[in-house]
Amino acid sequence: MKGKNWQRYTLESLEKNEQFEKGNIYFSDKHGQANGTQDYLICGAVCDTYKQIFKGTIDHFLDDAFKALTQDGETYIYKDEINNTSAIRYRRMTIPCDLKVKRMGKNARYRYSLQNSELGVYILLGSYFQKIDVEFSHLKIELSPHFIAKRTPKQIDEFLSSVADMLLEEPEATEPEVHLAVDVQGWELPAHMIDNMVTRAKRIQSYDGISSIEFDTIAECAISYGRAESLTLGSRSSLQSSFYRKDLQMLKVDQVDYYHEKWGEYTLGSYDPEKSVTRIEFRFHQSVIKQFSTGLDKPLTTYSQLCKYFTNLWKYALNANRYMYDKEYVHPVWQMFYEDIVFTCEEQPIEFKRVQAKTDTTAISRQIANALGNLITMYSSRTTLTPEEIAKKIYQADFFPIIESHLKDRNMRVPIFLNHIVEKVRDRRTCGKYALTG
Repeated sequence: MKGKNWQRYTLESLEKNEQFEKGNIYFSDKHGQANGTQDYLICGAVCDTYKQIFKGTIDHFLDDAFKALTQDGETYIYKDEINNTSAIRYRRMTIPCDLKVKRMGKNARYRYSLQNSELGVYILLGSYFQKIDVEFSHLKIELSPHFIAKRTPKQIDEFLSSVADMLLEEPEATEPEVHLAVDVQGWELPAHMIDNMVTRAKRIQSYDGISSIEFDTIAECAISYGRAESLTLGSRSSLQSSFYRKDLQMLKVDQVDYYHEKWGEYTLGSYDPEKSVTRIEFRFHQSVIKQFSTGLDKPLTTYSQLCKYFTNLWKYALNANRYMYDKEYVHPVWQMFYEDIVFTCEEQPIEFKRVQAKTDTTAISRQIANALGNLITMYSSRTTLTPEEIAKKIYQADFFPIIESHLKDRNMRVPIFLNHIVEKVRDRRTCGKYALTG
């Protein structure tokens, strides 16, 4: 990472004078020990939004059918009824899901929208900037995080291709737009964070919950007062960085239950619903993805092709917008974000694909988190075993391979997980309302 990095240690490695690559204690020759990241909890690292654009033309018959469907503004087409209706009969119109169809005005840039919020799909069809029979970017498909989370990269590609084949003649995928997001608990947006940011962005927006102010240069940000709730750097036509209170934003969009569940699963029950959560989000415009594609000399026009580089994109964005401790050293929290966070893009093993397709893995994750929580509580309150002995008991249990498989999905190593168990037992016995039995 650009800028000087800190030496990282744990308490154990510090006693041996050995650095530890994922340690939460930070040292430098210049500053000595800095505030560590002991109280920071990563609650999720996800592709928050994926927008795929396809070039192609639209058949006049299909356009006429949509005009007839939306003559009153909006309507619904249902997957199970489409072949039995006279409203639209089209040789390729085998829709993959129920859709709400709406006629759009020119301000929307597209003629029609097709939407299924439950599935997490939003489709824009027919650009106003070109005639429908002229090859152009006539199709834009936006996928939500919950759509992405439930599917493999291959399944995502197949869905996008099926929609494109349905709506366009000879569709051609172009570079997508992607939003990568990390949610962290325990770290709040510093009041004057922008003063210590190194960024190329010329457009800055800061919101403190009272008023909003836009700045054209970083120097003008000195007039920002109070603790910021949101900070946005850059424009949507390039690389845009956004830092905000996700726990407040999820209230506005009525997604509290969804994120409480996801954060609880990702952290194996460590997430505290009573504490705030800050989101770090980087939005890559398709022009930026195209530049990366040119630099790599590889196509990046499908989800499967691009998701392999999500971690690289994340690191690039952190370098392009660096939060500094001083003029030389990167802030420890930025170093942690850079070195510790990994975005996974792995297909399930072949032997598990059928089970994966039929079973909702979120339910399994929730069961694992609940079972672990109950075990820790039971051992803590009803035995005199030491925390280390309890961790060993769980490690030696017949069901531990299931937990270990879950840990791999969360990029957590077994030793770190066992240390986490030890800390949880100590926390329950120190702060909980449990009486040990002799």
